[in-house]
Amino acid sequence: MKKVAFAIVQSPETGKVLFLKRVKYPFGWGLVGGKLDKDEHHLSAMLRETYEETGLVVMPESHRYLGEVQLTPNTLAYVYRVYAKEFQPVLAEREHSDFCWIDEWEDADLAGKVSDMLDLLNIMK
Repeated sequence: MKKVAFAIVQSPETGKVLFLKRVKYPFGWGLVGGKLDKDEHHLSAMLRETYEETGLVVMPESHRYLGEVQLTPNTLAYVYRVYAKEFQPVLAEREHSDFCWIDEWEDADLAGKVSDMLDLLNIMK
């Protein structure tokens, strides 16, 4: 089974969530995150992926584990919420071409992805 870890990077001041635009499959906008390395714990994967994809170093007091979601029959996702002031990510050019901070009023489709994931976890925003 493929295992992935995601970070819902959210500004505590505005409530906006960071999305990154992928340049490789699966194309489009998505959350920060990626595959777990062999024998890697999902927390370590989330911390590593967040740093690799954005340059953000996640402090222990700024994240919370939300749970796991079966994305597909073969993909299990571990989901974290990370609180960070809005910043300009240092994008890994081989993975992402753009970023945006959005809330549900600006782009319902993107914000819906976060809401759908939280709904699967039965966690209120």
